[in-house]
Amino acid sequence: MSTTTFSQSQFEDFPDEILLLICRYLSSTEILYSLNNLNYRLTQTISDYHRRVVLGQVPFQRFNFICRSILPRIGSHIRVLVISNDWKGVLSNVFLQYFSDRMSVTFPNVERIVLTTFVIDSLMTFLSSLRDLPHFSQLKISSLYEMSVSSTSRDVLLRTIFDTNNCRLKSITFDDDCLDFTYENHFVDFIYPHLTKLVIQLTNLNDLHKLLCCFPQLEYLDVEINNEGTELDENLSLNSIFTVKYFCLRSLLYSWTFDELISIFKRIPNVEQVKIQIGTNDDVNLIHGKELSTYLSNFSLKNFSYFLQIGDVYFANTTKIVSTWKNQFPQDFLCIQSEDEESLMIYSLPFSCPYLILRCSVAKNPIFVSHFATNVKCLTLYEVSPRIVEVFPIIVQCRRMQCLVLQVTRTDVPKSLKEISLRKMPSLTFFVCLQQYPINTDDFMKLLESSPNLYHFALNYEVIRPFLNIKNLCDLLGQRLTDLLIGITTNFDSESLNTFVTRLASVFPSLRHLYFHFKEDTLPVESLIITICTNLFQWKRLISFGIANIQLNSTILSKGLRQWLLENSNLPADDSFLTDYSAKTFRLWLEHLQEVISLLSNEPKNASLPLNENKEEIESDLTYPTKMTTNVIDIIDPIDYEEYIDEHRQKIENDPLRHLLEYPNDDIDFVRIERQYRTIIPVIPEKEALTDPHIRDCLQSFNGEHFYLRRNYNHYGSAITLLNVRQEQMQALKQIPKQDYEVDIIDDNRQTLIDQERDSPRKLAISDSTMNPMKSSWAMAKDDLDKTEPDTIMPHLIERIPIESVDKENELLRGKNRYSKLFSSYPPQADSDCIEYRPPSEPLQPYTTFKLQVKCLDFKFEPEIEPMFITLSLYDLKERKKISENFHFDLNSDALKQMIHLRPAVDGSTLSLSAIFPISFPSPDIYLIIRIEKVLQQGDLSDCAEPYIKQDLKNQQRYHEQAVQFCQRLGRFRMPFAWTAISLRDILKEIEQETMISSHSSTLPSNSELINSTAKASSLERKSLGAGGLRNAYESFRRSRDESLTRNSSKRSDDRQIPPTSPTVTSTNATLLSTADEFFHILANFDRPILLTLKGVYKQESERLSDEDIFKFLTDFRKPPTLAKKPKTIPAFIRFEFNQIHPGDTVDCCLDAQLNRLKPYTDDTKRPIKELLEFPPREIYLPHT
Repeated sequence: MSTTTFSQSQFEDFPDEILLLICRYLSSTEILYSLNNLNYRLTQTISDYHRRVVLGQVPFQRFNFICRSILPRIGSHIRVLVISNDWKGVLSNVFLQYFSDRMSVTFPNVERIVLTTFVIDSLMTFLSSLRDLPHFSQLKISSLYEMSVSSTSRDVLLRTIFDTNNCRLKSITFDDDCLDFTYENHFVDFIYPHLTKLVIQLTNLNDLHKLLCCFPQLEYLDVEINNEGTELDENLSLNSIFTVKYFCLRSLLYSWTFDELISIFKRIPNVEQVKIQIGTNDDVNLIHGKELSTYLSNFSLKNFSYFLQIGDVYFANTTKIVSTWKNQFPQDFLCIQSEDEESLMIYSLPFSCPYLILRCSVAKNPIFVSHFATNVKCLTLYEVSPRIVEVFPIIVQCRRMQCLVLQVTRTDVPKSLKEISLRKMPSLTFFVCLQQYPINTDDFMKLLESSPNLYHFALNYEVIRPFLNIKNLCDLLGQRLTDLLIGITTNFDSESLNTFVTRLASVFPSLRHLYFHFKEDTLPVESLIITICTNLFQWKRLISFGIANIQLNSTILSKGLRQWLLENSNLPADDSFLTDYSAKTFRLWLEHLQEVISLLSNEPKNASLPLNENKEEIESDLTYPTKMTTNVIDIIDPIDYEEYIDEHRQKIENDPLRHLLEYPNDDIDFVRIERQYRTIIPVIPEKEALTDPHIRDCLQSFNGEHFYLRRNYNHYGSAITLLNVRQEQMQALKQIPKQDYEVDIIDDNRQTLIDQERDSPRKLAISDSTMNPMKSSWAMAKDDLDKTEPDTIMPHLIERIPIESVDKENELLRGKNRYSKLFSSYPPQADSDCIEYRPPSEPLQPYTTFKLQVKCLDFKFEPEIEPMFITLSLYDLKERKKISENFHFDLNSDALKQMIHLRPAVDGSTLSLSAIFPISFPSPDIYLIIRIEKVLQQGDLSDCAEPYIKQDLKNQQRYHEQAVQFCQRLGRFRMPFAWTAISLRDILKEIEQETMISSHSSTLPSNSELINSTAKASSLERKSLGAGGLRNAYESFRRSRDESLTRNSSKRSDDRQIPPTSPTVTSTNATLLSTADEFFHILANFDRPILLTLKGVYKQESERLSDEDIFKFLTDFRKPPTLAKKPKTIPAFIRFEFNQIHPGDTVDCCLDAQLNRLKPYTDDTKRPIKELLEFPPREIYLPHT
């Protein structure tokens, strides 16, 4: 019989993918507690869980261990921190005991903090510890609810929240389970400029207007208003918030009016996305869309979502209502009326509201259900009958619903109810039914079976009491139920209620949290508390128990609640439970809290440690110290130098080495640097011209003086000293004379003998007669011993000399010929052993921009018929972007200008004929595009260009007369005529050749021969000079006719003529400008003016030449001649001068891009030079100087 053996797999044998899948089913605290720091592989696998840590729903033992041993190690990796305040602040108090004073040290990179289930006192204490966190900008508060909270307490709490982390929060979010806040009038005086996102619940509309006064930079606002509003305070400064882009208003329980809604929109004029969920009773302007659409047409809305619920409507023409919304907004609107015709809904499509409060008769509409079911997360239905099967058609489509609230307020049962089978709803976890009308048990059983993850219930006493008599329902609830809230709305019999609690304990043994909420606080509950405490042994997993809205007997409170429980129940007398009574709420916690009591009361007691601690930790941590701040965290704060100096001031003043303890008084100097302005008159306005203090402060940072912080003794610091020592060591090693050492050389004949006698104990003495006697040792051969002369006799060798004399003589001998920098030859200290090693960082240098000056010297057509206008601009073919603004200039003669009756120029900038183009990223792919326009004329473009192409001089007068007529009628209008392009590579062609000669003189012919051969050939036909040299990558334009180029050379200028041909590549070999460094090297040699002449331009074929068309033409021009298109050319004569403006060069009579005069500006009658605005193709990083 064969047997099959199975190998046992260990947890560590699983691959990382399986381990991560297992971690998905564990909480964050379970992963950190169980897997962190077990071995290197597991720690690396769960490293992503170090970024988001959730501390909640965890026993105290694990929580204490995580705070003590894990969080200090992974604190720098945490980005999101979630803390649950379980057991009335016990966990948060313990957390603060560990990290209250060292939040910024332990969690330096935390960005987002989420606080859940906090009460007001513990929340304010925790928030006060969140300070000086450099990256902390997002705060979310969940489940903040407390009974009987005064408006003053809420005001103080809200102020504390906004002041968290030194008022540097950018996002604050309250979830729907938080209490409503009320703004006091004095709170409006506080401004929080950093906050950009806020999600909050308010009491009324007046609070919303006060809120908008406090956040001038708010961008995202989501607000919920739950109560009726009051009249708007006239003393409020209702200023507009121009930064709000997203606005969401949720207020279904409040009856709104059109004027109240408009008052909000007046405050946010630049809003782009709006989502409104409101209710109203009889405001026609909200029901009909014409008025609202007319007002919102003034806004630049990108997204508008609208949901309006109207009550007390007995008849309505839904078709007529929809017609008022149709064609008013880009999206569609629907209007639905309930079956009983008592309510109405208007909403936009698509419908996206995660939280809805609806009347059951309205929600049952199949059209409406199909719209909201896909996105709803929390659904509240009111006016529901006890047969909750009527809501099954609604909830069956809500696949993502997490919370279902049913308000059973009807006693009548619908006549016709269809039995419907529910699909699985895995997201539903919370069910609420707090009305006193019992629901049908069969319907509830179906709901429970279809919701496998439903574990949290809030039920009325009259609802849950019948469930305890149904075995199948009790068995199913006993497996699921962990959190239960029971609402008691009527008077009860104490005996029956005690019987109910006893039955509850036997049916639901897995219950973890049990709470009662009474409608009235006058009912006696002492017997209920004792009954629950008596049945605690049946609830083995119960953690917390509470009763809200009760009034305990004063006798019990005077005696002490804990003592009263010990005397009247079977609770143990040790510290295994906590109890509290505040805000009419009784609470009891039962989570083995012996360690908690010992820590919070500063009493050392024995405590059991987690299982995965080693034996040494157990022996060393059997008892907790009296203060938690010692021996609980491995981090040790360094001594604060300034604080120590202040505390020991008297002692330091009397210290003889005081100059070594304190910094020198002249260590730091502030050097004033006058601000340099390029313009003659600073363009920044004076601060008195503005009234906003925030803007004035910003302008002051530009107008104010610069101060340089100079440290006079910085060169004595360890970082600088270490670098100096290393430099001294290198210099010292170079100065040390080279040492010569005597080496015994053994030839091959003697090597065999040495190998044979290698193991012999005696030393070998080998002589070699052929060796150089000066380089050999006399001790290597016996024959040399006989020939050597005896040493000189030492007469005082055997004389007795005192020890003191010997030491003194040795000291003098050691001082002779000693190298002055002996320790410099010691190897430098390793960087890892340095206490402080900070290499000096190089400061950001200003970005060097290549500036090309272009000056138009001459421009004319043959024949001259009409005025022409030229525009220059730069384009980058590689980036496919325009990189400069347009430069317009006019070179028409006075006779041509009179044809269009041009008025005298009122601004000297219009007379400019020279421009400076800044180029941050120079490359051979940059082209100077020249556009030529003429006065608008009737006819086709080809007809307009025909006189210039044919050069018809005979009919010149007739063409001129026609042009005069067009100029008189259409002189103000322009039409495109021609264009051309010059590459930056072509402008620098002569500089490139000289750079090529100097860089490759070793492999190329002599300079004179090369220059002569180059001078004879056309600059557009230069061949590559050797396979290893640089090659010409871009030929500026191909020659279209024989007469292509004339070149006159002078000492300081280069004058070249370029025909109207297209740039192309002359060879398939390596390009001349192969690297960016070579191109920048050519730019560095550009130090003289270059004159360039164009003898033709391209006729524009289309009415409009876009940027994409230019890029297509330039790409086509770079193709081989056989494939490139040849556009028609028009003879012309255009002469340019190009020059480079080097850094530090001054340009006289120059204007910046805003036409401000730059220094120096000496002559007002001279034509100015314009500095154009650049459009860099990539982002430029500039130092903040």
